[in-house]
Amino acid sequence: MTIVWRGAGILVPILFIGSGLLMTIWYDNPTLGNAPYLAWTCMISGVLCLLIGLGTLPGKTTDEQTGQVVSKKKHDFFFLPIVVWGVLLLGLGIYNMIG
Repeated sequence: MTIVWRGAGILVPILFIGSGLLMTIWYDNPTLGNAPYLAWTCMISGVLCLLIGLGTLPGKTTDEQTGQVVSKKKHDFFFLPIVVWGVLLLGLGIYNMIG
């Protein structure tokens, strides 16, 4: 399996796995099944990805040494920006929590 990322995009699966591990330690209620576990995992990782993605939005900046306008580096995972992953994971978590 090939994992495609650019910049800080590798943080998406790391945050998802990390929040999943956090939920296995913190959330222990076997009577409800896995739905709340997955919902909280998606919501935590979605919020973190959204915050990181908003902080690393691509744009233009001026190089202080040369004075030229350069583009910032893009950060994506499987060709989707980190912000999009944050919104998708947050939406999936809310959907799992409601449903």
